[in-house]
Amino acid sequence: MPKLRNLLGQRFGRLSVLARDGANAKGKAMWRVRCDCGAEKTVVGQVLYQGDTRSCGCLNSEQKRQICVDQNTTHGDAPRGKRCFEYRCWVNMIQRCENPDSTGWSHYGGRGIRVCARWKTYENFLADMDRRPSSKHTLDRIDPNGDYEPSNCRWLTMKEQENNRTNNRLLTFQGRTQTLMQWAEETGLKRETISKRLDRLGWSVEDALSTSTSPLPLESRR
Repeated sequence: MPKLRNLLGQRFGRLSVLARDGANAKGKAMWRVRCDCGAEKTVVGQVLYQGDTRSCGCLNSEQKRQICVDQNTTHGDAPRGKRCFEYRCWVNMIQRCENPDSTGWSHYGGRGIRVCARWKTYENFLADMDRRPSSKHTLDRIDPNGDYEPSNCRWLTMKEQENNRTNNRLLTFQGRTQTLMQWAEETGLKRETISKRLDRLGWSVEDALSTSTSPLPLESRR
């Protein structure tokens, strides 16, 4: 059995450990903590020293309120006084990479993805990325495991991002290999329809791509 870590008196973010408070149903040590805002709660010790919890929840609430203010602010660089998408994009990027209480932290900052030093300033981010080409474009990382930095980011449409995913499904039909999305566009079929035919109904690639939306007779799929 691993040795119990003594967290008494230690600080983790805004939380100060007051006392041991038994164990949970899985045998994990529980600790009573007080937040800087005055609230007290009981948490699993592991989430404290791993950095998964840094406040009673007040930090996350403050961050969300700030994001709400920022995203609804009209900035001087926003064309025709409109709310600036690029600024909202920058705020969200910083939050998911730098704030452990952010909803997207586990998929970004939690697995080591960071924002480069230059992009900690919005003006630098905008100077490097410029404005998105259209309302259909969003920020995309070329290497999904790489950091947010000028050499690894671009504006892409969701369709382009789908085609550039490293785990995108490739299908070979009539001697040509394309992504599932590309075949959907070419055949006029929905991507979900093709996936269902292949994965749930067990159709061959040929049947899945060459059959209209009307049901395919069982004998023709044998």
